Amino acid sequence: RLLYAQLLLTAAKKATNTTDFASASTCVKCGISFLAVGHWESSYKLSLELFSQSALVEWALGNTEQMMRSLDEVFNNANRFEDTLRAAHVKLTYLRMSGNLVSEAFAYGFQVVEQLGESFPAAPDNGIIVKEMLDTKQLVTGSLNE
Repeated sequence: RLLYAQLLLTAAKKATNTTDFASASTCVKCGISFLAVGHWESSYKLSLELFSQSALVEWALGNTEQMMRSLDEVFNNANRFEDTLRAAHVKLTYLRMSGNLVSEAFAYGFQVVEQLGESFPAAPDNGIIVKEMLDTKQLVTGSLNE
């Protein structure tokens, strides 16, 4: 069963790479169906990859309900934060591309970046903004002069 699930994951990835998302969706759903009860414990890596791939494919197809179910599977069962990053990317892309969810996308993006060890002030000091803009300008103009 696990061999079939792995083969279907490979097929789903190949179909995704050729933008055949409908075939990828079919492959990933079949792959998931081969997982046994308790698959997150017994086949963690395969489960993680199948559900992460499912989230990506369903997002590409516009099946946001199925995408969210796959994301929930990953977020609820991942052993480490790092294992959720691919799913977090799909979620962030979805939020960003949904016109009315841009502020939620920013909030979620900042949350992920903070979990990676970076922090951003809620209300940055104008002096910091000006300094960063001037530093960026200098970098850009300096690289143009070279």
